[in-house]
Order: sequence, then structure tokens, then C-alpha cells
Amino acid sequence: MASVKTPITELDFDGVKAQLKEYLQTQTQFKDYNFEGSNMSVLLDVLAFNTFQNNFYTNMAINEMFLDSAVMKNSIVSHAKELNYIPRSRQSAKAVVRIVISNIDQEEATIAIPTYTNVSATYKGDQFNFVTNETYVAVRTRNQVTNEITYVAENVEIFEGQMLASFQREGFIVDADGVLRVQLTNNEVDTDSLVVFVDAEETEDRNIFTRATSIFGVQPLDKVFYLEPYLDDRYAIYFGKNEFGLQPLEFEDVRVRYRVTSGEEANGANVFSASFVEGATIDVQTISAAAGGQERESMERIRYFAPKSLQVQERAVTSRDYEVLLKQAFPDIKSVSAYGGEQLDPPQFGKVAISVYLSRESELISKTLANAYVQFLSDKSPLGIEPIFVQTKYVYVDLNVNARYSLKETEKSGAQL
Repeated sequence: MASVKTPITELDFDGVKAQLKEYLQTQTQFKDYNFEGSNMSVLLDVLAFNTFQNNFYTNMAINEMFLDSAVMKNSIVSHAKELNYIPRSRQSAKAVVRIVISNIDQEEATIAIPTYTNVSATYKGDQFNFVTNETYVAVRTRNQVTNEITYVAENVEIFEGQMLASFQREGFIVDADGVLRVQLTNNEVDTDSLVVFVDAEETEDRNIFTRATSIFGVQPLDKVFYLEPYLDDRYAIYFGKNEFGLQPLEFEDVRVRYRVTSGEEANGANVFSASFVEGATIDVQTISAAAGGQERESMERIRYFAPKSLQVQERAVTSRDYEVLLKQAFPDIKSVSAYGGEQLDPPQFGKVAISVYLSRESELISKTLANAYVQFLSDKSPLGIEPIFVQTKYVYVDLNVNARYSLKETEKSGAQL
């Protein structure tokens, strides 16, 4: 047999088959053989197809090993996890309302509006459910003109979604190293609403674990849990293994409460109703329409923000840090500008001014949303630096354009261009 080395330069089916023919033609056993014959051609097709499949599989497998080239979302999420980046889940739309309770016969000074009280809304023909995220108090007031007694709760924040149940028992696994991980079974969860209960009865809100976003300052016995991305747009919960938080025992029951949301579909809802007090008339007055609902983070956003999040590391130092953090937390922001307070007129030293742009329909940012921006940045700003919100000023320009074109470059007329 002749010792001839054939360089591997082709990866597609036809190229591989041609190379196989070229190699066989160099062998003395097949010197005068007709490689176009049916039997040999079938064998070459099988070999070329098998080689092509291996080439394709190897190429795709290697692509999935890198964040820049991965095409499967599970692979992208896995790479983001290595960068300590948690892709955003669906987020509930939030509205701010004023609740007035009337036609009620009681003498108490206040009426409690419990956590997870349901408020309904109809928007664009669809029915949405909103819930309160905390307990509010409606205060007894008397109308000086009509002498009517009402109970009023101001600035009640309601979030779109359904509480999956009072408690949801989730599946869990214990790794070989003894780390307990609880896998959330629903991929429509709003992770901002997560509350974990360990070894608690269904009717009791006790032994509550709260979410920690870093291990900084966490003590071994602190009741905290951590969140990490899991497969198929789901998430997993794990604990601190008695080093960075209390570790539940394997036999203890872990339950999770969370809100399941429809994302951005409820944005714009502004007519609400409720009936949580029997026999009373409840008027839900809109202060701020529902906004901020978002779909889960797309693959391209994860690919873009994961490396930048590692650079920022949840700290806002430069103006670019403020912009990246805001756009990551509030994806409805189309553009954001952060600049030092010394550029304001008059100057405000020790402050960072934030201006954002959402859309032409939302040029004026509500006070509720502005406060949310400032509150989010306050925990990430250096000591002594105060973030403030400044309404964006817009400049509109009308352009008169004289365009010149060459008739040699196009067959279109000036009107067509």
C-alpha cells in the first residue's frame, strides 16, 4: 500500500467524498477502479455522511463551549452562571392605587388590607389579577361635606400575577457534597417575589429565609438563600452550608412562595376593582398605571450583559456603571445618562444625576418609577454619593435635506429615492 497522506481540508459532504476518492485513487489496490460505480459510490456516501455528521456535531459542541458563539439558551445561561450573573426572570407589572372603602358599618379606626390581597383589572380584553406585596392600613376618615365615613389607603402598590398557592412544595436534590438545591418547577415565576420557608406548617409564616445576593456580611446562622439559573428558564435555590448562611437538614421540609406573572402583557392596565371586604363598596383609584412588566431575559441580552455585570460587580463607581446597572435592572429603559452633580445648574456636589428615556409615549417619568431608580442605585453607590433623578429634557429638530444622487448609479427617479 502506498503511504500517501491526504490533507484534511474539506468539512462539507461533497468535499469529504471527493477527498475520500482522491485518497483511494492513490492506493494500488484501487488504481483502475471506477469510483462512480453504484456499490462504491454508496459506500463513499455513507463514509462521507458519517464524517460530515461528526464534523457538524464537533463544531456545534465546541461552539456551545463559549458565550460568544453558543446558540442554545441553556448553554448561554450556564456560561452566565460562571460569571455570577443571574438572568432576569419574568417581572410583574406594578401599579400604584388609592383604595377607598365605603358603606361599611364598623367603628374601628383602621382596616387592614392583608398581604396578597387580590385586585382585578381588565385591559385590552384580557383579565389580569394583581396582588399586594405587603400589608396596608386603610385609615378611617369623615367627609366634612357629606359626613360620610370612609377608609382610605394611600399609595398601595399592587403587582400583576397569581400567588401559586399559600405554599408550594418544590422538588429538591442533594449534591454529592451535601449541598441542598431546590428546583423551582415553574418557569413563569417572578424571582423578586420569592420567599422560602423551611420546616414550616402550611398555615404558618415562620422560619422564613430571605434572598441574599452576595455572601458579604452573611453569618453562618443567617436565614438566607441564594438563587441560581437552572435549565429551561427555571431557577434553583440553594443555601449557605452553615458557612454563608444556615443550611437546612435533609429531612426538613422546604417550601417556596412566589408569584407567577404574565410579564409585559399587563403593562398599561389602569382600571382596577376589588372586593376583599364583604358587603362594602371598594373604589380602587389609579395613581400610576401598571408598568414595568417584562419578559424573561433574552439570549442576546444575557450574552451582552453577563460580562459587563462581572466588570461592574453590583457596584456603581463610574457613570458607565450606573448606566449598565439601570439598564440591566429595568430593561424597559431605552437610553440612560448618568453624570456628576457638578454639571447641574446650580451644581450639586456629592450627587449623581440620572436621566432616562423610555419611549415617545412615556417621556415624563412618574415619581413612583423615578423613586424606584434612585432606591435601586442607593445600595450600590459609594458612601457619600447620593443618586438623584432628573427629568430628561428633549430637543426636537426638523430637518430640511437636499439630496444629490448620480443617475449613473441608479435607475430610480428622485421621487422613488
